Amino acid sequence: MENVEVSKKIKDISEVEYSMYYLFSPPWPMPDADCVMQLKKEVSGGMVMFRGFSIPDQYPKQGVNRMIYNNVEYQFTRLINGVVSIEIYAKMTPANQAPDWLVGMWFPEGPQKMINGLINNAKK
Repeated sequence: MENVEVSKKIKDISEVEYSMYYLFSPPWPMPDADCVMQLKKEVSGGMVMFRGFSIPDQYPKQGVNRMIYNNVEYQFTRLINGVVSIEIYAKMTPANQAPDWLVGMWFPEGPQKMINGLINNAKK
C-alpha cells in the first residue's frame, strides 16, 4: 500500500494463513495509523486471492491510532491472453478522520498507485 512505513508478518497460522502488522505514514495533515490483519491465500485455477480482516487486539499497541474494521480482498487472475487482472475490494473504517478535500484528492490516483505497487513487487 501507499505510504506504508512498516509491513511485517507476525505469525504463520497455517500454510495459507498468517497475521501481519503494518504502519501507515500518510502525508500531512494525517497522523500515522496502523493495522493488524489476518490474511488467507486461496488458489483456484488461474486465480490467486488474498482475503483479510482486522484483528486489532492481536498485536501490542504502538502509540498510534489503530484501524479496527478492515476487510480486504485482492484477486489476481491470469486471463487467456496471459495478462493478469488485479482487483481490489475493501470495506474499512479509517483509523483517523480525513477532510473531504483530502479524500477527494486521493481518487482515482491513490487506488491506481496501490495496484502499480503490487505490479512492481510482483515483477521483483
